[in-house]
Amino acid sequence: MRNYPTIQDIREAQERLQAHIRHTPLLRAKKIERAAGCRLYLKPETLQITGAFKIRGALNKALSLSKEEIANGIIATSSGNHAQGLAYAARMLGVKAILVLPVTTPKSRSKIQKPSGQKSFFSMVTPPPDGKGCMKSLKKTNTRLFTLLRTPS
Repeated sequence: MRNYPTIQDIREAQERLQAHIRHTPLLRAKKIERAAGCRLYLKPETLQITGAFKIRGALNKALSLSKEEIANGIIATSSGNHAQGLAYAARMLGVKAILVLPVTTPKSRSKIQKPSGQKSFFSMVTPPPDGKGCMKSLKKTNTRLFTLLRTPS
């Protein structure tokens, strides 16, 4: 298995995502170009539906799977932008999302997750999130694992 996407993978992802995410522009950062010593562009992914670029990976993965593969839902260990993207993808596809959070997750962050559409919500008993809580929930629920790393299909 490759550890990197091919140009074809990128084109296929672009095609899958096109109708579901916002096109964010490249903005030239002229005021800091002199200090950087080069032309500099910024991509304001805060304009994305979930406020971050992580929606691209989570949604691309979800859209690349069959309905049967995600019928029981999707699961991930995240309390950040990946979790937001995963919850959005699950809501859009009408499947359950399980977000396994460390107990150290700030309440403000866990409150952000709940309205995003997932039907189940777990916390791990002890930090750090080493994946054991996620794997335990995965076995119980027969859901599809989504990681921040490349997830084999």
